[in-house]
Amino acid sequence: MNLSMVNPYEVLMSKLEHLETLITNTGNVSNESSVTVHPLDVKMGIKEAALYLNITEKSLYKNVKVIPHHKKHGQLYFFESELIEYLKQY
Repeated sequence: MNLSMVNPYEVLMSKLEHLETLITNTGNVSNESSVTVHPLDVKMGIKEAALYLNITEKSLYKNVKVIPHHKKHGQLYFFESELIEYLKQY
């Protein structure tokens, strides 16, 4: 297939349809956590989460046991929806 003949709008529509399917299917999967993470939720690192919570990075590390977070490959990350739920508790 000659790539110069591909309609970019068709490619874009195909990818959008695929994303819609993924989002729809994600909502059907049960989550063992009480907080559901939206597929398009904002993912933050330590710096962004500390700014969002208006605390220092040191305070965030110190309180990481009570602040909802995820760890992958040794790095901590946070989702905005989980931080909002956490803040609602206080």
